[in-house]
Amino acid sequence: MAIVINGSGTVTGISVGGLPDGIVDTGTLAGSNNILQVVSTTVTAASNTNPSSSWTDVASLTLNITPASASNKIFLTGVVKGIGEDAVNNTGYRILKDGSEISYRGDAASSRSRSFSSIVGDSSDDSIGNHSINFLDTAGSSGSAITYKVQVYSNNVVYMNRSKNDSDNASQHRVASTLTATEIGV
Repeated sequence: MAIVINGSGTVTGISVGGLPDGIVDTGTLAGSNNILQVVSTTVTAASNTNPSSSWTDVASLTLNITPASASNKIFLTGVVKGIGEDAVNNTGYRILKDGSEISYRGDAASSRSRSFSSIVGDSSDDSIGNHSINFLDTAGSSGSAITYKVQVYSNNVVYMNRSKNDSDNASQHRVASTLTATEIGV
């Protein structure tokens, strides 16, 4: 089959392996909005913590990614599974990037906390909240690791990857939380 370059910029007639070495390099691929790397962490352990009205790290839900370019995008996805002890107070979650809160949160309003997700505590003893993460961040730096971590805020105990009751029977579940960072070349 003949190789044809048509007026729209497409090339036809090239079979797999038909290009010589060095024609397509990582710079070409990086400039094409490709996925450059994926870093993920999953927490399967059940735990509880008492933030006592302050932001506290969620156990092990932290990851590091080293972007190739400051202009690349980091797509954060995941889910945090947790529920608060108190059926009156809310439990909220936020994400830090190198120690600073990212803009994936609600608007400022007086003394209200700003979170990407919040849930009222568990009154039934059997609930587990699912807090989804879907946010497109700009890397902002290259060549050095960026640390993303999830934090929780509550006035009382927060249970992670389990219900408050957590009794030893088949109707009680242990679950997993995850955080993934995908670097996209732009």
